[in-house]
Amino acid sequence: YNPDLIISAAKKLLGAPYKWGGKTVCGIDCSGLLSMCYFMSGIEIYRDSDFTKTPCFVKKDIKDLSKGDAIYLKGHVGLYAGNGRVVHASWSKGCVTYCTTEEFLSYGELVSAVGFART
Repeated sequence: YNPDLIISAAKKLLGAPYKWGGKTVCGIDCSGLLSMCYFMSGIEIYRDSDFTKTPCFVKKDIKDLSKGDAIYLKGHVGLYAGNGRVVHASWSKGCVTYCTTEEFLSYGELVSAVGFART
């Protein structure tokens, strides 16, 4: 598990157009972004906005986020990039972009923040 690789993968997808169900630079949605960033870092996770189906994730307090953690909202997910920023595939902005954690949390009801279970 290397959070820098996960964020590096996300940076490569910045500006990719939003496409529901997509998971490539030609079009990607929020869960596609999360799953591809982890996959490009050598970790397979469930490709949906349901963190309970990914056993390597453990719940965290939103105040304890680390780079590479995921923030699940009802119907949306983002990747914590560190320094109070989240990268996500934004339907409203039409592409993969950064926003503040505070702005991201305003997009919907918080379901959970999760981190990778280090074994």
